[in-house]
Amino acid sequence: GGHLARGLTDGAFRTMDDGVRANPEDYALLAEYGKALVAAGKPREAEEVLQRAVALIDFDPDSWAALGRARLAAGDAPRAIEALDRALALDDSVSSVYGGLGYAYRMAGRTEEAMRAWERAIALNPGDDFSTYQLGLACLERGDKARARKLFTAILEARSGELTPQERDRLTALIEKCK
Repeated sequence: GGHLARGLTDGAFRTMDDGVRANPEDYALLAEYGKALVAAGKPREAEEVLQRAVALIDFDPDSWAALGRARLAAGDAPRAIEALDRALALDDSVSSVYGGLGYAYRMAGRTEEAMRAWERAIALNPGDDFSTYQLGLACLERGDKARARKLFTAILEARSGELTPQERDRLTALIEKCK
């Protein structure tokens, strides 16, 4: 769980922290605690916990993906790429991992690779708005306005009832930039 993690109270974090201290070899507890820390916006703490988890069991793609997200949130693109690549080597079917990898490549200035990762994410999950949006921005930056417009329009049409006014305005402004 990621969705559960966002709602964890300080007490729940203390309980997990105590559990990890008492059971430093408990892979499942380390992995869940690390994922909760990522979701709570504590990337440095998450990285330390998840590093311990993958040292114990290195074949869980979810923990590698969480470690990659922690490193990404901490601004460490090269090490995020390593962890996300490892996650994908173990399970290449998760679009959000490709989305994160694309973002890490973008942070590292590797736009071509970023675009390929976002394209793979969208191929796996056509409803991946994050990757569609990021790919649209990259296309716009590269001057491929027609493709960028198509990508932004796809999000606007697919999500019209769900977007906030700010999101709708942002997409509309980007579509205008593509004309």
